[in-house]
Amino acid sequence: MAITVIRDRGTQALTLVSLAEQAGVSKPVVYEHFGTRAGLLLALYNEYDVRQTEAIMQTLAVRTHTPEETARVVAGGYIDCAVLYGHEYSALAAALAGSTDTNQHKQSRRAAHMEQLAHAFRSSLPRFGEHERSVFSGLLGAAESLSEDAAAGRRSRDHAVRALSALITAALQAVATEPDLP
Repeated sequence: MAITVIRDRGTQALTLVSLAEQAGVSKPVVYEHFGTRAGLLLALYNEYDVRQTEAIMQTLAVRTHTPEETARVVAGGYIDCAVLYGHEYSALAAALAGSTDTNQHKQSRRAAHMEQLAHAFRSSLPRFGEHERSVFSGLLGAAESLSEDAAAGRRSRDHAVRALSALITAALQAVATEPDLP
């Protein structure tokens, strides 16, 4: 129901009261479950995050991939999940940007995504130190930007996947050949 409200009327229209009315449940039920509007937005973001992570991990588990194939799978997982959510993903990301609590949560999810990337590319990485973390942090920024563009229709899904895949592959090559940064 919350995604429907965002899709039809935008994130500003999504409140705990509007969700209760839309879902046909009492307000106390919604307040007990989510606590605050920020709690509701975090729950939606977590649902998106879990689906994205599961899709990537399930695909990677199917068979052994070359680094280039792994890059395409990871890129496809990020982009496909955002496209599935459509413009609601961009609206949700923007709505989460203002609060300290949500920013802390997003930072913890970024750290988890970096670990996911490190796991996916473990065979390509001799180690995973601060230099690699910095590179992966940049890749996550690119993934978020390209995902939002694809979800909003500013880029095609295929273009976004190819671009992100190319960035991942180039970053892996750079990490493998570049000494640690000071």
